[in-house]
Amino acid sequence: MSCQPGDMLCYIRESKERAAAMIKAEVLRERQETARKMRKYYLTCLQQLLTDNGKQEGAEKKIMNAASKLVTMAKGLETPLRHTLQCRTTRSGMLGYLSVCFFTILMEGTQ
Repeated sequence: MSCQPGDMLCYIRESKERAAAMIKAEVLRERQETARKMRKYYLTCLQQLLTDNGKQEGAEKKIMNAASKLVTMAKGLETPLRHTLQCRTTRSGMLGYLSVCFFTILMEGTQ
């Protein structure tokens, strides 16, 4: 759509549409960058858990360490967690929460 000379309302409307498109593109870029950072951090944490850092630790401690790292990651990236943290108090709840986080992070990488 092209504006007629002197049509300020049309010019303002087109400017608003261009600005909205630019903002949408920037938000998408930021979202993708955040997802990349989260995947990288999560995989680093997962590798540390799998190698056990040379120590023998119990499953409960591993789960709590992983949860702590995920929360730290989310805070560091200033990204709200998508899922509630209500189930963090039980081991099975924590394992389920970590599974959801892992699946979410990996699925975002395929999009």
